Amino acid sequence: MAKTPCTVDLISAQKKELKATEEKLHHARLDLAVALSTISETQGEAFELAIKALEGVKYGSAARSTSAEAGYFVTVAEGLDEKLK
Repeated sequence: MAKTPCTVDLISAQKKELKATEEKLHHARLDLAVALSTISETQGEAFELAIKALEGVKYGSAARSTSAEAGYFVTVAEGLDEKLK
C-alpha cells in the first residue's frame, strides 16, 4: 500500500511538531535547573541567617544582658539576705 501525499504531509507535520516540543522541553528543563539553583542558593542564605540569629541569641548581647541581669538579682538577693540576718 503506497503512502498518499496527505499521509506524508501529516507525518512531516507531526515530526516538526515533535521537534518543536522537544526544544520547548529542553528550554523548560534549563529554566527549571536555573530556578532550582536560585532556590537552593536562597535557602542556603536563609539557613545561614537563621544560624547567625540563633548564635546571636545564645552567645550575643541578649545572652550577656540576661546573664548580667541575673547576676544583679543574685547580688540584690544576697544583700537582702544579709540585711535580714
